[in-house]
Amino acid sequence: MKKGSLTPQQLFCQLLDQLAVNEYRELHKKIGITKKMLTHMRNAPHSATYEMTLKFAKALNVDPVELIDLYDFGASRITVEEYKGLK
Repeated sequence: MKKGSLTPQQLFCQLLDQLAVNEYRELHKKIGITKKMLTHMRNAPHSATYEMTLKFAKALNVDPVELIDLYDFGASRITVEEYKGLK
């Protein structure tokens, strides 16, 4: 990997780091998950389910397709049919 290029996981962490402290602290409640699951999603965004992707997109006010394309959010678990349904 070239110096200065970031992985999708690092980019997702940066997205979460841009949130205000209080907003990040309440994010797990807004999504309806535990703090432990939020940490897991932060460290492995590719493992998110379709439903989790929709919840994160809504909570972060981001398009679900953008979450998938830019941050590989749910890339390991979302099917092609589910992805096409988002477009």
